[in-house]
Amino acid sequence: MKKIALALLFISFYTTKTTAQEYSELYSDLDSISKTNVGSNFYRILRMFNYEYNQINDSLTQEERVIVGIIKINSNKKFQFVTINEENKDIKELLNNLFLKAPPFPIENFEKGKDLEYLTVKFDLKKYNYEGIKFNDILIRQREENKTNRIEELDLYPSFGRKPEKFADKEKAIESINDIINKVVRKNFKYPEYAMENDIQGRTITNFVINKEGEIRTIIVYFSHPVLQNQALKIAEFLPTFNPGIKEGKPVSVNYQFPLTFRLQ
Repeated sequence: MKKIALALLFISFYTTKTTAQEYSELYSDLDSISKTNVGSNFYRILRMFNYEYNQINDSLTQEERVIVGIIKINSNKKFQFVTINEENKDIKELLNNLFLKAPPFPIENFEKGKDLEYLTVKFDLKKYNYEGIKFNDILIRQREENKTNRIEELDLYPSFGRKPEKFADKEKAIESINDIINKVVRKNFKYPEYAMENDIQGRTITNFVINKEGEIRTIIVYFSHPVLQNQALKIAEFLPTFNPGIKEGKPVSVNYQFPLTFRLQ
């Protein structure tokens, strides 16, 4: 009988109706750290998705959609949804066409980028009023926010519990988040039956965002087999609502990531 070995490692985190829009420079202005991070680059695509979604004038647009699916990257470094949750199958073709608008994904910038074949994702599409706003204006605003909202410079770091003021220290905040993730993983970990039957093992990376409300609404899992990615995403969905990071008295979104190793013995 096969035995399951579960390896938990510590978290690391970082400080996302009109004329046709050009996206050739989608990834070009990321800083040196973000350029080498899969999640940071993919968040640019999600911003493009939300912008384009709000240019559509038909029944496909809803106030909010929660997209969950598996994405494959092809030989041209372009993404396509392989599977998508049932309630969003009506826009699968639309999203795949939007992927084609993005430039080739810069896998050459990532460590083990050649191993990047699938991503399993969860994210929101929401209605916004982008009237008179160009996509490049959104990226410029994001760049300015990033200059002041870097994780090293936050006044309070994301935390869990009734005393967020205790987490003005970065290292203490990391330790606290690590503890929460480890508890959630141990409580909810299940080795996928298909993976056990087919001797599938590997190490996934889960990247997620604690937004300005302290909620986790965006999850990106990559590396290893999609069946393991899907399990890692399900575990991340059990993470609680946090106290958001604070900079200059205002809540800010913060990116995190953690690895999860699936091993059979």
